[in-house]
Amino acid sequence: MLAAALADEGYPIVATAEDGQATLEAALARDDIDVVVSDIRTPRLDGIEVCRRLQAERPRIAVILLTAYRDARHLADALDAGARGFLEAGVPLDAVLLALDAAAAGGGSVQSPAATQLAHAVTWRLPADAPEAGRPRAVRRGPQPLRDQRDRGEARDRA
Repeated sequence: MLAAALADEGYPIVATAEDGQATLEAALARDDIDVVVSDIRTPRLDGIEVCRRLQAERPRIAVILLTAYRDARHLADALDAGARGFLEAGVPLDAVLLALDAAAAGGGSVQSPAATQLAHAVTWRLPADAPEAGRPRAVRRGPQPLRDQRDRGEARDRA
């Protein structure tokens, strides 16, 4: 279904596969693949592992992962594996096209509520012996906007 929609938009589809292992094998067997689009949950080999192995063996191939799962763990795992795109299943075709174009150009695209979850979970922590100049002025400690944290830190520094 997605392959047909992409072909209708002028994107050449050079291979399709039924599962993750077949996706990996097809991508490694050809030299004309620029981007692989895969679901995260695929039989035999999940999309994150396909991404990880492709990045190890053919890092020039960009991987975009689709998922119906909205949790930040999948997003973090996908990004850690080297995915250049992470899209929630059911996003409009225009979002997929933008992600394909970005990935092919060396960029990336994340369109999922999981991105917000992951951003809220991130806290900058530096070792105690880190130089003061390198320390961030903002640390997310709760639901307050980051700007409020920065403003309070600068005010404290001036006092």
